[in-house]
Amino acid sequence: MIVPSACLLQGRVRLLCFLALAGGVAPEALAQQPAHPAPQEPACQCSPKRVGPCFTVRGTISVYRRAPIVRISVAGTKRVLGLEGGIPEFLEEDLEVPQNTVTGEFLVCPITRRKTGTIQLVCIESSSNMVVTEKR
Repeated sequence: MIVPSACLLQGRVRLLCFLALAGGVAPEALAQQPAHPAPQEPACQCSPKRVGPCFTVRGTISVYRRAPIVRISVAGTKRVLGLEGGIPEFLEEDLEVPQNTVTGEFLVCPITRRKTGTIQLVCIESSSNMVVTEKR
């Protein structure tokens, strides 16, 4: 598997922080940091759950009642992708009303392998050209 350069950079930063801590460098700088920083979710591309390379799809995101509750219908195909973890933060306001949809281009990373007849789970790394269709 090819690891994105952003993931490698994060790994190097963690290593440098560890080495600084182990060497006792800048204890006063560390004292200014909160004792228990909030854990950050790894970026989609850097997620250890990822099972393959990320890819771009054009489609429509909708909210459903059954799992996965947020799905991308890929334009021009019968393929449906499910978003792991529900509605992404950047779409919460747009999908507040259940019948609203968001159409655009999405860079997604697979969490499960593609299998005919099933919904493949993905996470969204980025999006562009989004258009919200509101319920009337």
